[in-house]
Amino acid sequence: MIRQGDVYYAWATDPTVRGAGTCGGFVTGILIHLLESGMVDVVVGVKTGADIYDTTLAIMETPETVRFSAGTLYCGTLLVAKLLIRYLEGNAGKKVAVVVKGCDAKAIIEMSKRNRIDLDDIILIGLTCSGTISPINVREMTTQMFGIDPDDVTGIELSHGQCILRHSGGKKGIPIEDLEKEGYGRRPCCQRCLTR
Repeated sequence: MIRQGDVYYAWATDPTVRGAGTCGGFVTGILIHLLESGMVDVVVGVKTGADIYDTTLAIMETPETVRFSAGTLYCGTLLVAKLLIRYLEGNAGKKVAVVVKGCDAKAIIEMSKRNRIDLDDIILIGLTCSGTISPINVREMTTQMFGIDPDDVTGIELSHGQCILRHSGGKKGIPIEDLEKEGYGRRPCCQRCLTR
């Protein structure tokens, strides 16, 4: 029997998805399964825009588009509930899987209380969240605090109390607390958030 607090490690069975995902591609694997099995019609998640600093929301209808979105993105202000409401207004009855942070989940649940979203049509895939960073802030932080050209950065990770940047020369981490003392790091609302 599973008890509260039990932890299980999981990863995608598809090696491509496993390699592209930040932590083994498990969430991406679930989303692909939901589409392929017909449990949902679409997936709402994030994808990279012009570069890693440009995160956008996407409505994905095929497993291939979901595969392309694998990985964690920390930049961008994304209003998942707003996009979901707009989508469902023109597509009533569609089944949707939505990847959410704590703030997104709370907004969607609140919108359901106001009869703007029918939770019977939604599968929420909750992710842990370390916070998000403004794209402008992170580019400046990369130069000022890390001494790295922002265009050389291939990945950003908030993990174990550090902001870690991957770049052509390897990776470098600085404690988030130190960055935030200098006015960089996570957005102020993310710094105060209690719903991780």
